[in-house]
Amino acid sequence: LGQHLSLRADLFPPDYLAELQKLQDKVKPFAAEESVAAIEDALGRPVTQLFIRFDAEPFAAASVAQVHGARTFTGREVVVKVLRPGVRVQVNRDMKILAGIVRFLTHFSPMLSYYKAEAIVREVHANLCKELDLREEGRALRRFHEEFRDWPTIEVPDVVDDLCTETVMVVTRLFGRRVDEYQNTRRSAELAQRLIDAYVHMFFVMGYFHGDPHPGNVFITDQGRLGLHDFGVIGSIDRPTRQALASFMLAFTEQDTDWVLDSWLELGMLSKAADRAKLRPAVAALMSDYSRRPIGEWSIGEAFAIEA
Repeated sequence: LGQHLSLRADLFPPDYLAELQKLQDKVKPFAAEESVAAIEDALGRPVTQLFIRFDAEPFAAASVAQVHGARTFTGREVVVKVLRPGVRVQVNRDMKILAGIVRFLTHFSPMLSYYKAEAIVREVHANLCKELDLREEGRALRRFHEEFRDWPTIEVPDVVDDLCTETVMVVTRLFGRRVDEYQNTRRSAELAQRLIDAYVHMFFVMGYFHGDPHPGNVFITDQGRLGLHDFGVIGSIDRPTRQALASFMLAFTEQDTDWVLDSWLELGMLSKAADRAKLRPAVAALMSDYSRRPIGEWSIGEAFAIEA
């Protein structure tokens, strides 16, 4: 929650954002001895037999895991990701508490019932459980690595074969600087366009996407590419939804009110029982507002929010 709130400059002042941003990759690490024990238990060999060099001091730590630098006996620089000890127990406990709170508040808040808050909590819990199995992340990482292998602007690390388990994962290391270090520079627009291009490809071609692109997970490599890592959270979009989303974007661009309504219906944002005659004036007003704006001020996300 803190990681996501750290991106909401529209809600919090800079001082609060600066504190919340520490949750992206600067959480208090756990002891190196625990990391070493977890690695040796998961991979079945002493660390000295797995790596010619292992950095006991983690270079980043987050709520679920922390990462150490290392070098294999083949001379390859790698990242060793280790789950926090006891994190699965903590997640299950916290989510049960959250589910109980939401269930209680639902009795007093029609809005929570309308938005199916309990179902959302269950979905979040299920996704967190997937994130706690690094084999899932390893499979996702391999898919993204293969997909973007030939892109000149995007780089994704690869999983080191035979060194990926439920609690420990070893991947090739990319070196660079965090993307937010490039704020308000001449490269900002170029980097933003690269990220947009990558996500359009994920949404409409691949049908699955990196679901946690906060600044701690996006950086600029020493070769000038946009580097993506931490694929613990992956979203997917089936083909009908992709087609409906593309249809909505085209309808929005063409300022076609009925087409927008049709697209919302296909996306499940409207029920079949919705009164189109009553909705049409509101959509027409939205379209009229956008027709007076420069194209650079158009926002598909804002249009979704207005509908909601």
